[in-house]
Amino acid sequence: RINYERRASDKQHICRRDRLHSAPDRLLIKTFFIKDNICLGVRFGYTRTQGTLGHVSLNLGSANDISMSLSDVGFKNRMTTMGAFMRSYAGVDPKGHFGLFGELELMFRMGTSVFSYAPEGGVKSTDGSNMQVRIAFSSGVAVYIFPNVCCTLSFGLGGFQFSKVNQKDAAGNVTGSRQASKLLLRLNLADIKIGLNFHL
Repeated sequence: RINYERRASDKQHICRRDRLHSAPDRLLIKTFFIKDNICLGVRFGYTRTQGTLGHVSLNLGSANDISMSLSDVGFKNRMTTMGAFMRSYAGVDPKGHFGLFGELELMFRMGTSVFSYAPEGGVKSTDGSNMQVRIAFSSGVAVYIFPNVCCTLSFGLGGFQFSKVNQKDAAGNVTGSRQASKLLLRLNLADIKIGLNFHL
């Protein structure tokens, strides 16, 4: 992602109020600094995943008497993400080149998925709807490599997450549903974000 921020003239401040910013790759971020070192922002994202397999077969041997074969296996997924976050910076370098930050984010995600396959006798498909709400914590470091260019590295620290999935057949009948919630407060090495900041 790309942020637009401004380093303060005060050596103890690493960021000041600034305008909005946006990033490509179907991700839009708007950030507003309400005071020195504290900003509020929103994120909007959209992802689309699609894949196909010509033939899938499974055979566990004659002893288990389990075997299956599918052809024309396809999967489509569309997901929309909306979130709001607050980030607080702390300068650790007298010259304002290095800083630490903490972030609190409230995220809402929803989307649909379609799984289709062609067994003997015709094509079958299963539609799914997904909904997820998450409150996440993260922390990171900001480094100014040039006066107007800053790199950021952040790590997820966990949070609370609630998700709900509903599945329907081709006729629209509900075939299954699942709800899950979890609370994790630990360093998540799979949730690492690298950012590049340009200051105008």
